[in-house]
Amino acid sequence: MLRAGANGVELTRAHDSVAEELDRLARYTREFSTFAGVGKPTLREESLRSIVDEFCATFARAWDGMELRCGDVKDASVCVDRDMLRQVLVNLCTNSAHAGAKSVTFATSRNTIEVRDDGSGIPASLRDRVFDPYVTSRRMGEGMGLGLSISRKVMLDHGGDLEVAESTSEGTVMRVTFGVSECGGHAAALTVDPSRKRRHGRRTP
Repeated sequence: MLRAGANGVELTRAHDSVAEELDRLARYTREFSTFAGVGKPTLREESLRSIVDEFCATFARAWDGMELRCGDVKDASVCVDRDMLRQVLVNLCTNSAHAGAKSVTFATSRNTIEVRDDGSGIPASLRDRVFDPYVTSRRMGEGMGLGLSISRKVMLDHGGDLEVAESTSEGTVMRVTFGVSECGGHAAALTVDPSRKRRHGRRTP
């Protein structure tokens, strides 16, 4: 009885933790609905492995029929706004789910996260415009087509980038890159190539 009760307490705590996380993400999703709502990142030094492991554990069952896998996850320290990065990863996984993916695998290196899915890929007609605002392959009413545009803006504001590493009919690999900068407990003031900044809605070579 005591053991069962303890397990019940643990389950309640886990449920409350997930509920709190989902509430936080709902707030960020509302803020991400327009470019104007996206503030500057507050950079702190974080463990890349910790971020990915936490994401996989928290959202393991967030998308019906889609498994999250922490594949080749190496540890590294990056300067990142943890909440903003979490929302970028949510956007990428949501796109994977809409593409019919059964799994999403995360791999990391020194300053990148690669998000690989086994979905249907990005339609050829959209690949050159996938980061343009309001470009979407979803049906009317299912999305505004802002998720990738805003996610890329977030990463550019980190001094990094978001790009399509590859996409075929067997899946897509999105690459999230972090900039190299000193971290601080204040809003980041990073130098970003102006030409990349102007083209936040379009992939750069």
